[in-house]
Amino acid sequence: MPPGSPWLERVVQIAAPAAIAALGVLLVTAAAPPERNSGSAPDSGLAAPQLPPCADETDGLLTGQLYGAIEVKLQAPDPKLRCAATLRPEGGGMRLFFAPGGEELLLVIGVAATPSTALSQELAANVTIVDERRGQFFSSGESERCWTRFHRVEPGAGDHGTWQIGGTLFCSGALPALNGDGSVTPGELEFLARLVTEDN
Repeated sequence: MPPGSPWLERVVQIAAPAAIAALGVLLVTAAAPPERNSGSAPDSGLAAPQLPPCADETDGLLTGQLYGAIEVKLQAPDPKLRCAATLRPEGGGMRLFFAPGGEELLLVIGVAATPSTALSQELAANVTIVDERRGQFFSSGESERCWTRFHRVEPGAGDHGTWQIGGTLFCSGALPALNGDGSVTPGELEFLARLVTEDN
């Protein structure tokens, strides 16, 4: 996603401050990596990273299917996939960002674990899906509707301060729309993303 992406600018336009607070995700126009955008949205504590390409399955992947208001099969390899992972502030966990097939869909997975504590655990996950085409947000909210199991948490080869984070996401029900009607039900999703710590 290039710097000054109209996709992220559009997300800011369609997201009401209350929705952003509920999601706990900051979506802003990001600068080119490795910098982080210093801007902020109301009630948000995390800057979303610039999402780098993840066309190589060793860098990232997202496979599975979404049902309902968004019907899409997620496959690998996906030459247009962009993804990244970040630590929440003050050791509060991790967020993983995936934009499959280009710039019109964003999946965010948030968990209360760090690379050192996530492996082989079944963890409750906060899942958010943004549909740029319709300008809609879908979220699991605070309910324990979705879970993750991380099966790959490895330091990046020869790259201090990076991790390869991989696992499975599964949800017991649909994610309702926060603005508008409808819902999205994620099938079992396999994911992998590269996490870069702030001091890298």
